Amino acid sequence: NQTHVRSLPFADGTNPSIVSVERYRRRHQQSSLDDDDDDDPLLRVVQALSVATQQSVRYVATVGMTHSQCHWRDSPHDAQRLGINTVQSQPDTVRTVLQFLNQELQTVAETTLYLHRNARFGTSQRHGLPAIKVDGSGSNNSTEQQQQLHLLALDDARLFVHQQQLWVSYREGKMFGYDAQVLNPIHFDFQSHGGGDNNNGHDLKISATLWASETSSF
Repeated sequence: NQTHVRSLPFADGTNPSIVSVERYRRRHQQSSLDDDDDDDPLLRVVQALSVATQQSVRYVATVGMTHSQCHWRDSPHDAQRLGINTVQSQPDTVRTVLQFLNQELQTVAETTLYLHRNARFGTSQRHGLPAIKVDGSGSNNSTEQQQQLHLLALDDARLFVHQQQLWVSYREGKMFGYDAQVLNPIHFDFQSHGGGDNNNGHDLKISATLWASETSSF
């Protein structure tokens, strides 16, 4: 008798990775002349969030918003046996979300991780992204800077601390090859807009970007 497994619900979150803010802070203090968080961009964001939300930010995490039920090279029989959802084959959005979490791992704030295309990105001649240069002299400087940002869906993203900075390790098959591991430090910034009327219930706009010029792969 053939066993039939009911199709599982579609899910779009995959490959979570998490780093302790306290451990990151200790690493920072060991390399700094004082205990001030103000000279570190990530810790400045954490401090501002803690004040704005009255919650203690304990962790930073990434999660991939894509099809979490991977069935690459699975036969139709295997997909049915594993209960892979066939009603929805594509996620509504494909991106990597960076989250700030409290002690209970509840989301305090989140932002989408973007690539800053200040240099060519990718080793593939066909699929690599060319740099987008701006001169910064025009009245639409902010618009030009937005055009430099590219939405990425990092495959198997993993956070780690290196040289007193938060990095992410991931794969980007089309642009670097499916056997290559890609590395980037993450750049953090925030702006206060006032009013506390955004989706996170506070008035901070947080940015987290990877710079194409700082990309390494092996």
